[in-house]
Amino acid sequence: MAVTIGRTAWTDDDGSGTTGTVINNAVKTELYNQIDTALAALMPIAGGILTGDLKFTDATYDIGKSGATRPRDLFLSRNAVIGGTLTLGGNVVSDLLFTDATYDIGKSGATRPRDGFFSRNVAIGGTLAVSGVQTNTVATGGVNSASFISSHATNPFGVYINYSAAAPNGTSNEFLSCSDSSTVRCNIRSNGGIANFSANNVNLSDAEVKNLFGSLTSQRGSFRRLNLVLAAYKDAPDQTPLPMLTAQDVEIVYPELVTDFGVGLKGVREHCLQIYALKVIQELDAAVLDHESRLALLEAKAA
Repeated sequence: MAVTIGRTAWTDDDGSGTTGTVINNAVKTELYNQIDTALAALMPIAGGILTGDLKFTDATYDIGKSGATRPRDLFLSRNAVIGGTLTLGGNVVSDLLFTDATYDIGKSGATRPRDGFFSRNVAIGGTLAVSGVQTNTVATGGVNSASFISSHATNPFGVYINYSAAAPNGTSNEFLSCSDSSTVRCNIRSNGGIANFSANNVNLSDAEVKNLFGSLTSQRGSFRRLNLVLAAYKDAPDQTPLPMLTAQDVEIVYPELVTDFGVGLKGVREHCLQIYALKVIQELDAAVLDHESRLALLEAKAA
């Protein structure tokens, strides 16, 4: 039997005159060498290249791209080099280091990437810590630029803003600033004040959202009991004294207008006080009209 190795044709005859009974040792050695070379090309640990799908029939695992029974886990003790696209259908656990671009996106990465792009939702189960947030959103078709939605039915909390390392307590540092292409429209300042165009203030006051219980009774007597003071807040000692009320004084006259402001402090529903003041103005206006009418009658009789 003739075997071709490379460009040389060999036979299994060792020259003894008896064909087919003794294998030529040179042929056998060369054949083993070629088998070893072929096996080395199939084994990655030998530095060769593995092409096509590889199927472990004993475990019914097909790790090819179209494999229906691919293994769930893959453990590599050292580096894995991927020349094309890596598509992941599950989770990535632990930190990832992109050494070619010097980007470390792990939680302790010192050279983390500047930008992250997501075409759809991002779900964060814990705390999102950022040094600054800027969103440049093109909202079309009536879509909100940003929405904060709480899906909990109990104790729904809103947006929490906290200067944890400073207490500016002033008019130049805002908790929230709202502006358009023309000017600033509204600021919630770090001292708790709201700065806006006051003529634009609107409270929901439609009769459809209220249970009506009749007209407001006289407030002149109650209003006389209110203690109006000049005061300045203790955490703003340089503030010029301003006309104010205290919740404790209001509570004596109008306890229904005093509410718990948290941390042991009380607040006042000042809008309701303004309505009471309007009622007093109405009463005084009616008294003035009555006095003017009486005076006119007296003047007519005197004439």
